[in-house]
Amino acid sequence: MSNNIDFNEIFNDSYDFVQRNEELFFSTFYEIFVSSSPQVKAAFKHTDMAKQNEMVRESFGYIICFL
Repeated sequence: MSNNIDFNEIFNDSYDFVQRNEELFFSTFYEIFVSSSPQVKAAFKHTDMAKQNEMVRESFGYIICFL
């Protein structure tokens, strides 16, 4: 059996999914992340989540450009 996994293809497919479902992806990410522990929930208690989402989206863009 061969382990010829094309990680570039997997990454690109995943990133395409995120781009097509951006709003759902980030809202679900933060819903899961913030509910992951009381400490995380407390840390994000007074966070402007719209601004937070915008910053994370921009960060994704920088990561993609860097790669």
